[in-house]
Amino acid sequence: MKNQTLPTIAKLSASGLLAVLITACGSSGSDDTNAAAPQSSAAAQTSSSLAASSSSEQASSVATNDSGVAESCAMLNGSFIECLDFENMSPGAVPSGFNQSGNGIAVVEGEGSYSGDLALKISGASASYLSLANFTGTHWGRMYYKNIAKPSSIDSYSHTTLVSGFDNGAQFRFVDMVAAPDNAADAGKYQHLYNTEPNDLSLEGPYDNSYDGEWVCVEWSMDTAAQEFYFYKDGNEVALANFGTSTNSTDLADAKKYNFNETNMTFQMTPVPAEISELRIGIQNYQQDSFTFLLDDIVIADARVGCDLAAEASSSEMSSSSMVMSSSEAASSSAPAVVVGKADFDMMCKGCHTGAPADLIGGRDQAALSAYINGAMPQGNPSACEDTCADEVASYILN
Repeated sequence: MKNQTLPTIAKLSASGLLAVLITACGSSGSDDTNAAAPQSSAAAQTSSSLAASSSSEQASSVATNDSGVAESCAMLNGSFIECLDFENMSPGAVPSGFNQSGNGIAVVEGEGSYSGDLALKISGASASYLSLANFTGTHWGRMYYKNIAKPSSIDSYSHTTLVSGFDNGAQFRFVDMVAAPDNAADAGKYQHLYNTEPNDLSLEGPYDNSYDGEWVCVEWSMDTAAQEFYFYKDGNEVALANFGTSTNSTDLADAKKYNFNETNMTFQMTPVPAEISELRIGIQNYQQDSFTFLLDDIVIADARVGCDLAAEASSSEMSSSSMVMSSSEAASSSAPAVVVGKADFDMMCKGCHTGAPADLIGGRDQAALSAYINGAMPQGNPSACEDTCADEVASYILN
């Protein structure tokens, strides 16, 4: 796929994931928040050193939600630039390394979370956000959000930003949405889009989302060398376009601006710089409409993280009850290898291999398929699934 400009992120081995899930059942531990340090192309500290420092902090404990699902930051094992699951924090506290602005943002407990016990609550129309300085322009992002309140009526197209970058007067809105007004054909729906200032230029997705009170996983990738932006909802790519012309380019020379009276106005899109002066995570609505969201399990990384760390683990196949077996059951059943192999396959392979897993067998037996995965998959990052992981993924494919 054209969007695979960055490698797939390294994961826990399948057996490691199984051990974490079994150990986590009934646990009441909690994650450490990461010691946030801004990422800079000019800085001596690289993303790998940031990951190493974060890994040492995250390794001390693993938090669980009510289903015994391990928190995303601990499961990532330090393979990120920034990770916020808000665990091991006091409600109202500011995550380490971030600055907070505005009154409509707070870490909360007991109001809902995607995993663990805490989440970030954002509300209102004015800008309220957490910020980091000097952040890398090229990155992958992953975030869960849930709308818990919206205006009783929406009179005009209502534009809300959740994640954005600021640099030299330009704005780059990575997680952005516009709700259709009540009198529009798409009333009750909203779109995702990439939007930039100056000139209010956009790469727009379709109006096919509803504020239904469910958790939504969004991912985005920004490649400043190629000047391309991609966006995903619940693991599926969202088709983007500028005035009906499909594109993922963030430096269009003749981007059209949405204007009620002058639809043919065109402008140069401001390219996203290699280093962004400020990254913001929070809320701002530009029509003074008041929305309220919960945000959780926010990750910024060098490579794609995916949506299914907690979601896959909490499915019926990955539930703690199905994973915990007696020693005699484990000895006589291949279920753990198949189940955990499916989890690893979905995390690392499913994005490229969209057909039936059995299509990948190619006449290979268990040993041959495992050896092939061990040396060649996932594409571009085969070291992410070696040895036991390769055996378990092969077991899933063959079964």
